[in-house]
Formats: sequence, C-alpha cells, structure tokens
Amino acid sequence: MAIKQLLKRTSGWLYLNSSMGRNQLHGAGVILMLHRVLSNDRAADLPHRNELCVGPKAFEHLLCGCVGISIACR
Repeated sequence: MAIKQLLKRTSGWLYLNSSMGRNQLHGAGVILMLHRVLSNDRAADLPHRNELCVGPKAFEHLLCGCVGISIACR
C-alpha cells in the first residue's frame, strides 16, 4: 500500500471513529459511488482493479456498515 493511501485511510478512520466526526456525520446522507461490483472478492482485489471495484462480500459489508440495517445483513 502506498504511503499516501495509507495516510488517507488512517485519517479517514480516525475521523469516523472520533466523537467530532460522529457528531458531524450524524443524520447526514451518504452517496456511495462505485465503478463496479464484481462476481467475487478475489477478482476485485487485483492491483489494476483495487480502487475501482468491490466484490459481493465487501459490498454487503459496506452497505451494512453504512445503512446499519440488520435485516439485509446476515
């Protein structure tokens, strides 16, 4: 993982898990933009697709985390 990507990921994680970040995002809408959901996670993890694609398990995990609905999540 490139250092720039690691710094972005870490700063995003810190923001989302801080009380300030949670307060600012509480009740805010979310727009999820993906280029492609592939048929399996392994294909989505290939280096040339890494930032543009997700697999079905990762997509389900992402939706369950964003929406917080346990009905759609197994």
